[in-house]
Amino acid sequence: MASAGRALHVPGKADPEPSLYLNTRIFLAGLMDWSGSGPPTSQDLAGCAILAQGSMHVAARIRPADSVTEVRPPVSVTTAR
Repeated sequence: MASAGRALHVPGKADPEPSLYLNTRIFLAGLMDWSGSGPPTSQDLAGCAILAQGSMHVAARIRPADSVTEVRPPVSVTTAR
């Protein structure tokens, strides 16, 4: 079973203090409300809510086969309740 996540924010110098910018390998990520038997497409993720969010390290991967399959432009997302 596959799941999908998305980078919600990458810290930058313009962020207010305290900022994660001091560690350039940390970013804010969200777990999407999606699962499937293979990698998702943009259409699969369109309209999916964020189930959970938190800080993530760039090396955080569960399996060696995990990868970034597509880059989507920033959009307004909703958080599932």
